[in-house]
Amino acid sequence: MRKLVLLSVLISSWAIASPSWYGEVPSNTTLNYGFGEGSSYQQAKEMAYHDLAKSIESRVVGKVSSGKEYKDGKLSKTASSQKTSVSDIVFRNNVTVNKSEQVEGVFYLQVQYDPESFAQKLDKWLKQAECKPSLHPYWQQTNLLQNWVSQYNCLPNVEIERFAGGWQLTHNAGHLVLPEAQYSHLFFNQSADSLSIKSTQTRLKQGEYYFINLETDSSGYLSLFQVYEDGSTGVLIENKKVESNSNIEFPNRNEYDGIEALLSENQETYDTNIALLCHQKIDTSRFEKLDETRLSTDTPGFGLILKYLPNCTYTMERLSIKK
Repeated sequence: MRKLVLLSVLISSWAIASPSWYGEVPSNTTLNYGFGEGSSYQQAKEMAYHDLAKSIESRVVGKVSSGKEYKDGKLSKTASSQKTSVSDIVFRNNVTVNKSEQVEGVFYLQVQYDPESFAQKLDKWLKQAECKPSLHPYWQQTNLLQNWVSQYNCLPNVEIERFAGGWQLTHNAGHLVLPEAQYSHLFFNQSADSLSIKSTQTRLKQGEYYFINLETDSSGYLSLFQVYEDGSTGVLIENKKVESNSNIEFPNRNEYDGIEALLSENQETYDTNIALLCHQKIDTSRFEKLDETRLSTDTPGFGLILKYLPNCTYTMERLSIKK
């Protein structure tokens, strides 16, 4: 009897530990949901995608065609069936992380599949806000918004922030959660006339070291940031006064072996280095300094850097890290 009581207590404790939303699907929805849990965010996400894929598979359209044929004095019937499913590319581009939470060391995720294409949702979302002719230097270059800029030659005041372990776009009329397939399009190589950034290696393996070389053609205050794939952002150089034709290598070769390339949860990843050259000092107090400690993912980070770009010259370099 005591064992039964103890078991029921353990079950109740486990049930309470999971978030209230976990496993709950709205009854009045045409969307598909998947749920996952794991010891890491990546593991929970993979489980949620697997759960969602099973849900999608159960709704696969079944097509059956039949026919009759009279041959050799006999009537025969034929039937064939065909299943059609969503391709992986479309599937990934229509899935967003809807909720995430960590409870007692366990990660819980809810992902959502919407059959409406992301391009359609993006177009509707952009039309909800005022489109301004002043183009943001970063957003007008992204694959996300290039088609819109080409068509309308204007942009709403778009900002970006972390959401449920992923990213979402915001403007004054609402927000739009990005599907995972769009994450990598946020980071790319971008050059500038008066500022250049070039690392000694851009394709690295885990444990390799590299240095970042910066050159300026004008004077100002130089800052250097690094953004990881998971959104965590650190500052490497803060408002360093530079003159025209300055050459800077980071870190100092006489003191360091370089910057070590690290995987993300033992998975291949990418880091992005962003350099800003501004006429005035910028506020870097809200950024974490890159050292031996782990960066958090809930700081303003990348979105805050983008706010400085209209008043600064910037350049970006994306590095890939493999096993």
